[in-house]
Amino acid sequence: MSVSIVVTSRNDGYGGNLELRASHALNTMIKNYDEVIYVDWNSPNDDSLINHLSLNGKGNLRHIQIKKEDVERINPVLVDLPIVEVLGRNIGIKRAKSDWIVSSNIDIMPDKLDTSNLQEDTFYAVSRKNVPVSFFQSVEKDFFSYCVKNSTKFESAPKIIGDHWAGKYDPWSLTVCCGDFQVAHRNLWEKMRGFEESLIYRDCADSNIMKKGVIYGQGSSLIDMNVFHLDHDGHSMNVGGKTLKNEWEPSVANFEETTNKENWGLFDFNFKEEII
Repeated sequence: MSVSIVVTSRNDGYGGNLELRASHALNTMIKNYDEVIYVDWNSPNDDSLINHLSLNGKGNLRHIQIKKEDVERINPVLVDLPIVEVLGRNIGIKRAKSDWIVSSNIDIMPDKLDTSNLQEDTFYAVSRKNVPVSFFQSVEKDFFSYCVKNSTKFESAPKIIGDHWAGKYDPWSLTVCCGDFQVAHRNLWEKMRGFEESLIYRDCADSNIMKKGVIYGQGSSLIDMNVFHLDHDGHSMNVGGKTLKNEWEPSVANFEETTNKENWGLFDFNFKEEII
């Protein structure tokens, strides 16, 4: 079955080495997935990150640009936020064409996903491996293969269900930074209505979607595969402005059902799109 992978970001240098990390990430996705959807959210001066990347396009990358004027149409309150990831992700997920849909991040290099043993009513996540800045290579290199050969040198996130930064109080997250690679069949994404669009700030959205997998499906599970996170430069961690956070209790611990509407993913909006 076909697989789409969705990422959202913006051209603000977040994490340092963003252009290099994003180029490696998207090139790996282009190679390994049937459809790649990059949603650029309100980049400064409407200058999308995609304009600054070295990509090996083969016609399966969809670039959807959410400009400042689009954000103002959606909700003027959101203009002052650097990025609203739940909306950016949902815009891509709702418009994806494949049977299986992955939600990932702009600094993730994932192996090809084997869906043959996946269940349509189960929500999945992957434990990532962290690649230090000292291992980075130029965009001309086959960096993914290099990382596979050196994977034993990279720190891996915990692989025990519930072993998360919030401990046993957080039973819905399977891995540290579980949002780096989360997978469901399109029917389950529809049933859950995607990421919770009220969670417009940082934190909790990835844990919330794991809980939604329990509420609307048959639970959450862990896939064993190579997913590499290209680490941040610590000097550039806070580029982008405000860092307001969603609250844990209403977002995860006491969450019971979605408040997203049927047109989740802003499906009644039209945005600029191009194929690369």
